[in-house]
Amino acid sequence: MKKAFLIIIIICLSLYFSFSEEKTEINGKKVTLDIDTAVSLALANNLGLKSERLKFESSKWSMFTSWNTFLPNVSMSATLSRSNLNEDERTTTIPTFTQTSVPPGFTFSEVEETKPLWGLNANFNLNLNINAAMVFSVYQTVLDWQTGKINLETAKQKLITDVKKSVYNFILIQKNIEITEESIDNAKKRYDKAVINYNNGLISEYDKLSAQVAYENMKPQLIEMQNNYNKLLLNFKNIIGLKRDVEVDFNAEIEPEIREFDKDELITKYINNSLDLKSLNLYLNNMRNSRNLAISALTPSFTLGYTMDPYFQKDPLKDDWFGDKDYMDENWKQRAGMFYLAMSLPVSSLIPFSKEHMDIIRSEFAIAEAKNNLEKSRQDIEVNIESILMGLEKSKKSIEVLKLNIVLAERAFKKAEEAYTAGSKELLEVQNSELELKKAKLNLLQEEYNYTVGILDLEYAVNQKL
Repeated sequence: MKKAFLIIIIICLSLYFSFSEEKTEINGKKVTLDIDTAVSLALANNLGLKSERLKFESSKWSMFTSWNTFLPNVSMSATLSRSNLNEDERTTTIPTFTQTSVPPGFTFSEVEETKPLWGLNANFNLNLNINAAMVFSVYQTVLDWQTGKINLETAKQKLITDVKKSVYNFILIQKNIEITEESIDNAKKRYDKAVINYNNGLISEYDKLSAQVAYENMKPQLIEMQNNYNKLLLNFKNIIGLKRDVEVDFNAEIEPEIREFDKDELITKYINNSLDLKSLNLYLNNMRNSRNLAISALTPSFTLGYTMDPYFQKDPLKDDWFGDKDYMDENWKQRAGMFYLAMSLPVSSLIPFSKEHMDIIRSEFAIAEAKNNLEKSRQDIEVNIESILMGLEKSKKSIEVLKLNIVLAERAFKKAEEAYTAGSKELLEVQNSELELKKAKLNLLQEEYNYTVGILDLEYAVNQKL
């Protein structure tokens, strides 16, 4: 008994602590986030994940308490009543016969009995229904708990992947902004030099205006990029649970580690880790349990019952209710108490193509469909893994080429500036060289971002840290 009581306490405490909300808050108006900090904040504060966690805890409670379906229904009642009859109406004459030995025979007499004005009776009912459906109903709570666990894990992994992608996307946008700002600074320097050359009569007014137009045209592009960055940042704060007025800076870099992956090894080793496959497997088990529940409707049900309805023979307001065994046997009379065992068989359900039979047939179709969807999902995941690996291979090759392009573009831009300073090249040629250098840097950064995101997608697909 003590051991069972201790187990119950442990279960209640574990449920209490699992219900306690874990909330991480950032104090202050500015915070620097790395990948791990951003993920931790999201896991602690994201409202969507909290909803999934609450659903999971609810299913856990249902599973832990599913045993109560085997508890009998017990009811107790007591009635204190007052008769509307007067004393004469409550008085009855009861004939009695007494056997005599000498001479042999009987003597007859009458005894008047008056029922009490007040009456007291009690009632106790115990009823327990037993059928096959009860077992499958308990198993359904286990399946619901497992489904909630998978849903919670899926939501968690998706949130982690999305947060990481968002952080890397912010780094990408920041780099784009930095490159654009650098281009604007260079354009400003060229414009200032053009003003000096124009004032010294070295260039025409058209050349000066062209430099000014090139400089001014870059400003709206920078403003648009900054505006998009702030919009995305506002939504990101909402995801990880930061207040809107908190300034966020990121301490992260897009520096992917180029790796080689074996497609067949990944699929063979990790495909069964896929959360989608686990979810579909659970759905298949749910369909099988639904079929078993439908079959159980064709099986007999048993009912165990016990009733007691003792009635107090004396006046409950004047006489004692309880006493010794003889007193209780004499003054508390049982009227209709019994123990019973009943069995019921749903005969109409056994008729072919009855509602119950059709439920079984529909369950078989649902099971076949779930198996088909499971196999289709497995094929889709294999195709997805192969597609991700193709994207990673493409990014890997592109990164190698783009690094070389940057080296060449930097040399070309440096020589163009030197030639422009010497007066042997036009401003437009310098601008074109700078534009090519900017494109090369952005293309490399974009491809490194694509490779990093591809790794995250691959980790989510196989549900494994790579």
